[in-house]
Amino acid sequence: MSERVLVTGASGFIGPHVVAGLHAKGYSVRVAQRRESPVDEGIERVVIGDLSEPVDWRPAVAGVRHVVHLAGLAHAGP
Repeated sequence: MSERVLVTGASGFIGPHVVAGLHAKGYSVRVAQRRESPVDEGIERVVIGDLSEPVDWRPAVAGVRHVVHLAGLAHAGP
C-alpha cells in the first residue's frame, strides 16, 4: 500500500503539477477542496469548506502520512 499524501491548494497554480507528480510516483493522493469539484481518476477528495471559517481537519488527515500545504490567499483586493 502506498503512503497517503494530503494536498491543499490542489487547484491553484502549482497544485495540479504537484498532485500529478505525487500520483505518478505512486503516492495515494487526497486533495482538500473548498467545494466539490472534479478530480482526476485515482485522486481522492475531501471537501473542507472555506478556510476563512474554522475547519475540522480530522477527516482530511485521517490515514495521511504527509501534508503538502499549497493553499493561500491570492489575488485579493484592498
